Amino acid sequence: MNDNFELENMRQQMDLLKQKLAQQEIVNDALIRQSVKKNTSYVNRNYRLLFILDIIFIPLFYLIFCNYMHQPVWLWIYIAVGLLYDAWHRCRIFRLIGDSHLFEQSLLEVRKKVLKVKKYERIFNIISYPLLFLWFVLFFYNAYLIAHYPSVFHTVICFIFAVVLGFGLGYSFDRKVTKHYQEILQQIEDVTQSEE
Repeated sequence: MNDNFELENMRQQMDLLKQKLAQQEIVNDALIRQSVKKNTSYVNRNYRLLFILDIIFIPLFYLIFCNYMHQPVWLWIYIAVGLLYDAWHRCRIFRLIGDSHLFEQSLLEVRKKVLKVKKYERIFNIISYPLLFLWFVLFFYNAYLIAHYPSVFHTVICFIFAVVLGFGLGYSFDRKVTKHYQEILQQIEDVTQSEE
């Protein structure tokens, strides 16, 4: 009889322990999902803003380059196509991780999507940075040609300043966004490893 009582007591303690562990997993999962949601909302907010700016800058650059600076239309078309490519890229990323139902999926599915986004970002940077550099070269060369009193030194200094500023800002933004992606992946990997 005493053995049955001890066995029943141990069974109750095991059930209580299982309930506590299940509650702990739910709390951990909720905290991880909340943290992942915060990181992706930062990326989505910035990408939504950049998408809007891309669309606004297309006609604005036409006014600046063609009407005010008297640059050729093909130079504006080059930058307009680049802005459309950038807007398409932002939209594609937003479709992957901007879904409100993303956090109802398993964390492994979220991880796959974030890895796909990182791959898209890498390809986008490999394509866009050389094209941006080429645009700067064409713009400053054309500005040098149409200047009334061309100065090679002045043109080169302006070119270097514009390239350093443009690439510095782009690189800084890319590093910040990559840091958020890495935090998401690290949090998901920590959870999945602890579950194994």
